[in-house]
Amino acid sequence: MQVYTGFSDIKSAFKDLSNGGSTTKNMQFTLIPEDGPAYCIYVPVTIIFDTSCSSDLNGDDTVEADPVTPNLSQTSAAGVTVTDSSSSFNTTNELAYHSNHENRVVHTANKTFAVYPTGSLGEWGSSDSAQFEIFEVGSNGAMTSFYTGSARNATCKPQIFLGYDGMVYVFYGCDTYDSSASAELDAYYFNPSASTYSVTKVSAVKAYSGGQASGGYGYFQPILDNAQKKVHMMFCGGSNGTGDFAWFTFNQETKSWESNARHISIGRRHCYVYGYADGQGGVNLVAQRDIEIEDVGLDESTVGAGYAWDELSLFHIPDMYSSSYTKDTFAPADYSQSARSLYPVVQNNTYGDTYLASDGKLHILYQKTMYKIQHHNKVYSEMWHAVYDTTVSGTPVLLYNMPIRFVNEANAYAAKFAESTSGDLYILAMPSNVNGRVEVWTSADANDYTFTFDSARTFTDTNASIMGMVVTGPRNGSVQNNVIECMYPTRVGDQKVYRYFKVTLP
Repeated sequence: MQVYTGFSDIKSAFKDLSNGGSTTKNMQFTLIPEDGPAYCIYVPVTIIFDTSCSSDLNGDDTVEADPVTPNLSQTSAAGVTVTDSSSSFNTTNELAYHSNHENRVVHTANKTFAVYPTGSLGEWGSSDSAQFEIFEVGSNGAMTSFYTGSARNATCKPQIFLGYDGMVYVFYGCDTYDSSASAELDAYYFNPSASTYSVTKVSAVKAYSGGQASGGYGYFQPILDNAQKKVHMMFCGGSNGTGDFAWFTFNQETKSWESNARHISIGRRHCYVYGYADGQGGVNLVAQRDIEIEDVGLDESTVGAGYAWDELSLFHIPDMYSSSYTKDTFAPADYSQSARSLYPVVQNNTYGDTYLASDGKLHILYQKTMYKIQHHNKVYSEMWHAVYDTTVSGTPVLLYNMPIRFVNEANAYAAKFAESTSGDLYILAMPSNVNGRVEVWTSADANDYTFTFDSARTFTDTNASIMGMVVTGPRNGSVQNNVIECMYPTRVGDQKVYRYFKVTLP
């Protein structure tokens, strides 16, 4: 049994009391059993105006803005500043705004660089359709392209990192989709301090350990380990009830691909990986389960896809040269309401994040949504916040896992963590139902479990709603100096427009 409560027309109730007196409104209880119909119970509640309290209620919406939605262009209460957004580049390539868990922008000591799919070849699976460019990002967000590359398949996109040696690296990998059961591995690197950038490419084709996964290997995710001077290329594969991770290692010291390859079977396919090195030669990674709908009793004609993203798990691989791992499912799939034709979507790709704070706590923002099968309606949607302690020996320990309050609780947010050099944690959140708006939330307790609203800014350009956000952060080695550079994609007609803004923390 699930219970939801709330007042009916609560805002007008308080406005009715602007001149004193009392009013009666209904408090609504919605009871939703696992099986059978839902029930609504209304309880009359009398609200009394207390004349001993001061109030500025006057019933004029033009004077009284909705709570906590100021449009700030100056320093916030916590000392955070947000610049206006500016146009970075336009593209018709549909790949440019897919998979916003990827590392696409890196902040070095004095320059910023980005890598994005571009060009007219933007069809999934077509040859050489992953054409991409490497950009230098100016202080106002304007991009200057200085390198163009391509690869054989569009399933994956390039990602960018700052290595232990101060070099900027771009990685691309994909399945070769042939009988060799191999991966194409490409590394590009250049000196970000040079006046002109000379990009070196190091390529290899290597066989998967354990052979080809059922259904092939699709999305990949590079995982930076500057402590070990390595980058691990993690591939996600599987279908027909199987799941696989396979990875290869790039050695930053020798600038070469190592001969090792590792493979683990993980039960069901998981993808959209957020990965962090644990500092001891292993990694912690969060991934979404990608399950075929017939395995959970759904039908493609009603769901609209051949698969469902229905749960999130944390995988810990203690040694990247071994094949042991542990798995903790902190957001399990909930099919308890299938009798009411509801199915779950649980994800932290476009609308979430995974962030390793300087104190060793792994913070995960994710969205839990229940959809009505017949009409794809959102019955309800919540943002959740989970925290793991990764400083313990062995498997990380789950410390916290609860819904998180944003201004509009029923809304989806493209939300990313940011951390100041003093260790204060923030959330940068862009609501999907307000065009061109970013909110800043600050940690409200010593454990960084809860966050309070600090400020917001609505950008000058509000042509289209956001479709995700990418930021500079420690996951790709970005220098942490209280400057967080952010980009978000929008759609204007056939164009995919990227916009840039900068957040400066106190």
